Amino acid sequence: MKINRIKNAFTLAEVLVSLTVIGILSATLVPVLYNNMAKESMVMLKKAYQVTGKAVSEMINDYDKYPDEDKGFTYISETKSTPATTGADFCTNFASYFNKTYYNSANCATEYGTKPEPFMRTSDGMKWYFIYNKDYLTTDEQYGYKIIVDVNGTKGPNCQLSTLGHCTSGGNFAVGDGHTCVEAVGAGCDHPDTFIISINRKGRISAASSYWAGNAGQEPYDAKILETPTKLSW
Repeated sequence: MKINRIKNAFTLAEVLVSLTVIGILSATLVPVLYNNMAKESMVMLKKAYQVTGKAVSEMINDYDKYPDEDKGFTYISETKSTPATTGADFCTNFASYFNKTYYNSANCATEYGTKPEPFMRTSDGMKWYFIYNKDYLTTDEQYGYKIIVDVNGTKGPNCQLSTLGHCTSGGNFAVGDGHTCVEAVGAGCDHPDTFIISINRKGRISAASSYWAGNAGQEPYDAKILETPTKLSW
């Protein structure tokens, strides 16, 4: 008796067609997914700016956190009669306006020149870092407080892009916690997820700027300067 065997293998032509289709789909979908990740980071960055502005505005309108309109956040130390020499009080008050899943007040005392660790993680997954420069806490022209936020938390790529020297030369705003920081487009962080928000003693908030001066230049990812929150009159 002759037995007819059914052949289940693909022909070479079928394999080649399948590989071609897979290649086309990959070439089409991978850039879309990559761009969606970048857009998601920008959406979260805008959210970080908005909630930062809201928190700062709330602080300005709270006498215990902003007792002197002329002297600003500099005088939110315990005595309120002498200027604070650190940014720890500002950071602690700032954190009080957020729903947190993690908080470590010890990381609110990070001075310029030291890589910060996260002082809080918010319920939306963002990780927040803080640096202050004690030489710039008493001036209106410069930004003494730096809020650095990883907008997607533990998700990748966990990198900062700074073309203004923030990583090493004159900046040192690179965070620890396993992050990388590059100073040139095309150097491995074309779609960053970690950004700097600058705040001066009067509550003015801006995109990251060169070194500590608010008017020395803007980062390429956002050149907008947010409106200064205003103190309400009662």
